[in-house]
Amino acid sequence: MTAPPGSGKTTALAAWAGEREEAVAWLTLTDQIRSVSQVLSGLLSALQRVARGRAALSPVFEVMPDAEDDELLLDRLGAAIRESATVVNVVIDDAHFAQKNLAEAVLGPLLRRSEGLIRFVIAGTHDLDAWCAIELATGTAVAIGPGELAMSVSEISVFASRELGSMDETSAEQVWSNTRGWPVAVRLALHSRKTSSESGDELLAEYISQAVLQRLRPELVDFVLSATTCSRLDADLAQVLSGRNDAAALLHESVQLGLFIDRYIDGDNAPVFRWHEVFARHCRIVLRRTDSARADDLNLRAARHLAADWPLDAAAHALRAGSPAHAAQVIRDSWVRVVIDSGAAALYECCLSLPEYLAQSPEMLFIRASCLDVLGDTSGASRLLAQAETASEASGASSSEELRFTAAFARLFLSREHDALSRAADEAKLALQSDQPAQGTHVYLLFLLGWTELRLRRDPGEAVALLSSARRDALASRHPILARRASTNLMFAFSYSGRFNATQELIEGLTAESDGGAAAEWRHYDGGIERVARGFMHFWQDDLPGAEDQFRSLIQQGGHPASYTALARVYFSLTAAAAGDARMIAEAQSQLPGISDTNAHGVPWPAYRAIAAATLAAASGDSAHALALMAPLLEVQAIPVTNVLMADLYRRFNQPAAAMQLLGRIQRPDQASYVRVSALVIAASIARQRGDRTHAHRCLERSLEIAVPEGISRPYGQAPDGEELRELLIKHAAWGTAHEHFLAERLASSAQPGAGPQIVGSALSPRERDIFGYLCTTMTAEEIAQVLHVSVNTIRTHQRAIYRKLGVSNRREAIKYRI
Repeated sequence: MTAPPGSGKTTALAAWAGEREEAVAWLTLTDQIRSVSQVLSGLLSALQRVARGRAALSPVFEVMPDAEDDELLLDRLGAAIRESATVVNVVIDDAHFAQKNLAEAVLGPLLRRSEGLIRFVIAGTHDLDAWCAIELATGTAVAIGPGELAMSVSEISVFASRELGSMDETSAEQVWSNTRGWPVAVRLALHSRKTSSESGDELLAEYISQAVLQRLRPELVDFVLSATTCSRLDADLAQVLSGRNDAAALLHESVQLGLFIDRYIDGDNAPVFRWHEVFARHCRIVLRRTDSARADDLNLRAARHLAADWPLDAAAHALRAGSPAHAAQVIRDSWVRVVIDSGAAALYECCLSLPEYLAQSPEMLFIRASCLDVLGDTSGASRLLAQAETASEASGASSSEELRFTAAFARLFLSREHDALSRAADEAKLALQSDQPAQGTHVYLLFLLGWTELRLRRDPGEAVALLSSARRDALASRHPILARRASTNLMFAFSYSGRFNATQELIEGLTAESDGGAAAEWRHYDGGIERVARGFMHFWQDDLPGAEDQFRSLIQQGGHPASYTALARVYFSLTAAAAGDARMIAEAQSQLPGISDTNAHGVPWPAYRAIAAATLAAASGDSAHALALMAPLLEVQAIPVTNVLMADLYRRFNQPAAAMQLLGRIQRPDQASYVRVSALVIAASIARQRGDRTHAHRCLERSLEIAVPEGISRPYGQAPDGEELRELLIKHAAWGTAHEHFLAERLASSAQPGAGPQIVGSALSPRERDIFGYLCTTMTAEEIAQVLHVSVNTIRTHQRAIYRKLGVSNRREAIKYRI
């Protein structure tokens, strides 16, 4: 049994001994043990004490000690036990005071000479496993450690009930969390509760000082007091704190000695150590009580060493050292990284722990406001932002480079309107170009700029470039949470810009990237972004069931009105309208209140909500309501995707001039492929209505050149006036195109059962509909057979069946019918 002092080893052994029917001899060693003879003499005395009243053990009284010959005494003891034919348990408490060679000289020989009738139970603070390594390996011995001796929550509750009268489970869990079940710490914690005082901390610190530390050699005591400055540390940090080149060896020795420290392997396969918090905290009390200047110096060393990788820990150490200015600087240098790594709540509390003159400074107000915004408290964020702006002007500190840098990036979180966010993004880029950010934060600032550009929608290419750089650097520098953030935003950026091949490639590779156990904070912004990116791609590729599945799943998870769930509600409406499903349309209409009616982070939610409602109204046959909903959008800033969706509705409502005017408002339709494709398809349809067939076919062919590589199909999909578009596609196939296969697939998909009146006979089978789509092109039967991987005879057989069902005699007559 190996465990630190105060673990209840002696108490547990005494309880165990009291329950034994067989004899139990007890020997407690001290630091005065120096020889085998001393151990043997103590054992003989213990055995003779337990033999009193046990007639079977009377041979033990015949054994006489022999200080000159240890082997002779071992022989006599072994013979006496064999003669008694009685099992004797021998407890050796505080066995760590003996050396391993004493164990080899006493325990093994007695076990053999007693023929197994003596059973040893050894207890101490360290090194005991090595005494019986062979026995432990072969299963003839069992090791009990501090984990088995620690008190459980239920045991704490029972013990507390005896001490305090009662204790609920929540309170018992809190005691366990603070003490990890270390019995002496539990007892003192309950003592503090009973006496309503803080004396428990002082008592435990005194216990650790006298019962634990004083048993160590001086250089190890000094090391432990230095190293417990940080609860978690590696060999490098231990060396920084202790100033010793052998710090790694001393850490391993602390583990072997059974001090309150655990060793584990991190993601880099390097050893990391963690002191039990209750032990480390009381070691810090001991050091602060004896040498406060040294304690401050150690905390400053820790703050400097941890700042790059563990900034919040670094700030906490700076505050312990009595250096709030240093803590504030750490926060300034690292706050963007901490927020993006889901540390906004902890960072906010860290800012509040600063002295008031720092916590209320303009920079800290900007940082605190950003934290609240990430946490979803937009009203609190707005309040702090106003205080920050006012404090900045009042203090005359607006010219400070640090303040300008902090404010620029804070406004990326806090700006609501598109123009304000655009200005903030430009200021942040300028600040990043002119200032050198703290080590390790540049990649986070790149991500934040890319994240902002994605929401601004003013240059998707720049958003992709920034997010790609951030993802690459995050993966290289092993920042898993940031890499995941960058990857999912890059996925959406690709999808939003219509680069669906790149989207799919990123989707396939994303599962291999860990999110590092990211917390939920950032989900206020990006929760559901992957589903929206996938659903967005499915929608524009005319996979309406796939789109419905992604959007519906996210909607069921819930989300605030300015979240990606809200965007899912918008596109669920567009999907429902495209599907023409009355029940789904009604469901989508019920989701419209879940879309914000105010702009947020540059996203024009009112416009998205209006176009969703207008599309649903049009799908329900209420064109007047749809036009009324769209009217206000004609006065707002041009949004490419809403403009092209509106243009399509105006075209369907027989208002081609309004449709073309909306298309003219799209300044850079090439930035999003589906916008460009949709605009060209609408222009082609209107040109054909006006009799300009050549322009119509040219527009349609240009649209196909963009659509085919990315699989963009929705602009060619079914609609209430789909017959007109289908006819245009058939005419275009006859006109001549480089994309006959794509056109055939679109024409086949428009040949849905029940999509229009059946002229003659039964509906076509799914395979016949596929082949019918190809018959609408100029492809020969041989070419169709090659594409579909069937024989020409099979194509001919299906062709005859199609003609029979449609009541026609040739291909030219067949393609005139909508089926």
